[in-house]
Amino acid sequence: MSDIGTHGNNGDAEAAHESDVRVWVHKDDLIDDRALQNDADDEFRLADVVEEVAGLCEAASLPATVALYGSWGSGKSSLANLLAARFAHNRDVAFARFDAFKYAEVPLRRHFLSQVAKTFKVKDKKFDRGLYTSTKHVRLDMPARKWFALAGLILIAVAVTIGLASIAAFLVALVAPKGTLWANFTKTLEASVPAIALATPIIAAALTLLGQVFTADSTTDAPSSDEQFEALFSELVKAVVDKKKCKRIVIFIDELDRCSPRQVVAALETLRTFLEVKPCIFIVAADQQVLEHALTGAARQATPFNAANPYYSAGSGYLDKIFQYQLQLPPILTGRLSHYALRLIEGRQGVWSYLHNRPELVSVLIPTHVRSPRRVKVLLNAFALLYGLALRRAAEGVIEGVEERAAQVAKLVCLKTEFPLFAVDLQLDSRLPDIVLRLHEKEDEKAVKADYPGLSDEAFERAKGYANENRAVDQVIAQVVANPSGDGSPDLEADGARDVEASHAQQLLRYLQRTREIPSPQRDLVYLDSSGAAFGLPAELAEQLEFDALDGSTEDVAEAVEALDPDDQLKALRLLARLVVEAVGIEARNVAQALFAAIAVNSADIAPVADDLLNALVTYNSGYELEADDVVGALQLALSHDGAAALRMREEVVSRDEVLTETDLGLLVLAHLTQLRAHLARVALALTGLLERSGGAAAERALAGVADADVKALLEAV
Repeated sequence: MSDIGTHGNNGDAEAAHESDVRVWVHKDDLIDDRALQNDADDEFRLADVVEEVAGLCEAASLPATVALYGSWGSGKSSLANLLAARFAHNRDVAFARFDAFKYAEVPLRRHFLSQVAKTFKVKDKKFDRGLYTSTKHVRLDMPARKWFALAGLILIAVAVTIGLASIAAFLVALVAPKGTLWANFTKTLEASVPAIALATPIIAAALTLLGQVFTADSTTDAPSSDEQFEALFSELVKAVVDKKKCKRIVIFIDELDRCSPRQVVAALETLRTFLEVKPCIFIVAADQQVLEHALTGAARQATPFNAANPYYSAGSGYLDKIFQYQLQLPPILTGRLSHYALRLIEGRQGVWSYLHNRPELVSVLIPTHVRSPRRVKVLLNAFALLYGLALRRAAEGVIEGVEERAAQVAKLVCLKTEFPLFAVDLQLDSRLPDIVLRLHEKEDEKAVKADYPGLSDEAFERAKGYANENRAVDQVIAQVVANPSGDGSPDLEADGARDVEASHAQQLLRYLQRTREIPSPQRDLVYLDSSGAAFGLPAELAEQLEFDALDGSTEDVAEAVEALDPDDQLKALRLLARLVVEAVGIEARNVAQALFAAIAVNSADIAPVADDLLNALVTYNSGYELEADDVVGALQLALSHDGAAALRMREEVVSRDEVLTETDLGLLVLAHLTQLRAHLARVALALTGLLERSGGAAAERALAGVADADVKALLEAV
């Protein structure tokens, strides 16, 4: 089996279709989701915004604060990278970036200072360990005149020792003139060493006492107050200016809108500590609504509600106190995002080589409510991974027709990514998108349900909920501040959640309407596994047959099969045969009984599938005995084939008492007299029973198509 994991290396897209299995994820499958590193890939003219912000930073009076507003995924991080590249060529401006989300759970002001120092390579303990721990300093504080006095005492002691040794040596020379004066001196000096050693501790003790008297201790505490942090930041800024020889320092604070409300407010309060330090310019990139929501929830002030001038009661008014300059990133048109998605996959190999010249897939994959380039990449990558896995499953024979159903995979990916709770309910019934649309358009509920065999009540009720826009399609993680008054006022939190859910539900309905022409992703795509799709049956019907057969609901299986057209009846029989082999224990017995019941009501010629059915039953049949309800189906199957298994089954059936007592079974035996000539005696007994129970008219009709010679032999046997 060939490997399509390598077809992209030669650039031949056609080679993709000559292979059967994906061995690994191709490097071209996935779109790089990292922020832009340079303007070569600038699809949305962020360079214009970069120039505007850079010009502001170069012209604004110092110090300054700038708010750069944009929604999640709108390119704020990319803009930070481009801005850093822009200032890299300007010696007057030093640029640093701080990720507020990455360090949200650490002491923010301390880590902010340490990261800025690290960025600018300012090495000083006060900007490193000194931010977190207190340092104790010890120094000997003794006036100079005291030092001279101490040194003089030590010199006098040494001189006295040497002098005494000299006198002793002279006296020894007078008494014992044999030695020289020098020799006597050195011997005497050596003899004095122990005395000097004994005196050393006394000198050391004296020095220690002096040290205690004249030592001064001091402790430098880690900064804690706003004033200390501001002073420390001022020292850091001065060090950066001296090191870089720059005139301005731009600090870009990113990812603030990913933090919790408490962390957002803490970051803004931290920023306020450093606002007045020159020559700094702070740029905060965030979603304005996230900041205002955080301030509303965690930074309420003693500001009264003022309906006449709402500015003073709103979160935006608080932001005005922090930011001197505010710039909104322009939103992106939906059409631009579709073209952006096409350019991202243009010329790529891997799974994308299967989809060349299929631009409609992008419109299925990217819904109109998406406004973020990052979200586009998320959807593209999710599609590449799911489609690649589907191709692998198809190559293994688990599912079929994946390449022809690429649009269905795209629709499934969009539902899973944008409307995850709705996508989970596709496991109940993958036809849910079609059912929801029909119910939303006010079609008759009974008629809709009748058009979908096997549709469960639970799935239908959920479809009604989605159609009426009162069922959530995603979890709401946003928080709206609740009204704590308890005076019966509206619950803002509940109302806000309902508004979000309703808006999201409307987006789902718009998406389903826009992609109406794309079939709902079938059950085998939802599970990437197949019960009925391999046999060409509707997935939901196959699932229902499987459940009923395993549960022993034989009558339901027979009723469902009888309602099918002949071609689908044969497909259903093959499905049940496979289940006979796969099931175990009681479930296997249940499925075998369901298979015989389905054969009994089948109106198609089962000869084309008889081999499959018999092989499945032979594989399963280890001590299985036919039940009374199995006999009609077993005989029909045995009569459709001439193999050894079929012949043994014929013998087993005609030997049963039901052949002699059941009218329908007796008539079936008579109608196939030619095939049952080997069991002529049992057929004769069946005829005798029929004549006794219902006369000869029914038997005569059953024998109408039988050869005269066989009828004659039967009558003789009777």
